[in-house]
Amino acid sequence: MTGPPAGYDELAADPLRASAEYRPDGSVVLRCRGGIDAATAPPLSVFLIGWVDRCCCVELDLSGVDHLAAAGLAAVLTGCRHADREGRHLRLGPGRSPAVGRALAAARIVVGDRLGPTCPQHHRRPAA
Repeated sequence: MTGPPAGYDELAADPLRASAEYRPDGSVVLRCRGGIDAATAPPLSVFLIGWVDRCCCVELDLSGVDHLAAAGLAAVLTGCRHADREGRHLRLGPGRSPAVGRALAAARIVVGDRLGPTCPQHHRRPAA
């Protein structure tokens, strides 16, 4: 799978919106708002995988997600597996909406709230 084209900093797939925020250390935070369901999960997977391919350390902020269906969980897990295969990092941010918390609990997915160790790779800002 290829990454998003240069400058692809936002995803709009009604009712889901996602945006990328660069951090000074070169890592990226992807902030999601709205619902992640069977219709929005495929574009979210492409968005996640594209950013993982561009940056070694990506944080996924789901605090603005008001609905997370099974397909949405699958999209997030697909991104995590891709990052693992590529030797990169995709982690869930510590803030989660109640809807995300319920979906994770129902799927019996345990996610710690502590941030992991600093990324051992040198972060680089994605090429434009």
